Amino acid sequence: MEGYRSCWLVTLLGEVRYRRAYYRCGQCRATYYAGEAALGVVQTHYTLPAQEAVSLAGAGLPFAERPYLLRR
Repeated sequence: MEGYRSCWLVTLLGEVRYRRAYYRCGQCRATYYAGEAALGVVQTHYTLPAQEAVSLAGAGLPFAERPYLLRR
């Protein structure tokens, strides 16, 4: 383990901030965060349910109504 870094996620209930452990590969030196793949948040800050809500709002609502729904 290399240490801890702050992070944030957007959930259906709002933004959540937390600290997470990060690791570095001994061979290639790439860093990664354990558990991100299981949560479905690799290279994104939106949880899977939040991603679904954004997709559904984008697909099923007129453009002018999307910001209102997504803020809620």
